Formats: sequence, structure tokens, C-alpha cells
Amino acid sequence: MATILELAELSSAVYGDTPVPTGWTVMPGPYGTSGSNPDGYYGVAYINTTTHEIVIANRGTVPASLANLINDAELAAHEVTPDELSAIAFAERVNGHINAPSGTDERLKGDR
Repeated sequence: MATILELAELSSAVYGDTPVPTGWTVMPGPYGTSGSNPDGYYGVAYINTTTHEIVIANRGTVPASLANLINDAELAAHEVTPDELSAIAFAERVNGHINAPSGTDERLKGDR
């Protein structure tokens, strides 16, 4: 299980400012990152190369991003935001990938 320090390091690494902790890597293929979303959401799925544990780290507000600031205002008004929906979609995509039936291209090699 990831330590609190590893989780903090992964949370920092999603911004690109710090390296990914030893033993962790970005999931391969299109499942590793959310990609660029016009709503400002960005997330990365990391996998532990030994335990195969997966952690999704989400970027918080980037003050230079107008989309992020608009989403923050919508959150303050208790509205469902586009970046919230993007985060859910990314988590569902990662989950669908790791739970795909064995022998399909949707699974990570070496999983379970």
C-alpha cells in the first residue's frame, strides 16, 4: 500500500515539478493521463511496478488557468463542473482498463 509520503509525492508529480517516486510509473498507453481538457482538468494514473497498486492524482487549481478559476467559482456555488465530470470520466476509463477481461488489449500486461 502506498505510504502517505508516496501519495504526497505523486500529488506533487502530477504538476510536473517533481519526479515520480521510486517504484512508481505513469500507466502505459492512453490510460496514463487524462489528456488536455478544455475545462482545465488534468489527472495522471500512476502504477506501482511491484504491487500494481494504482493511484490517480488530480491537479488542483492552476491560477494562470481561466478554466480552473471558472470551475472554482462553480464549485463554490455548489454546481457540478465540467472538470468534475472529466475527473469522473478519467477514473472510469482507468477502472475499465484494469478490470477488462483477461486476454484483451484493454488489460495491462502482467496485471493479476
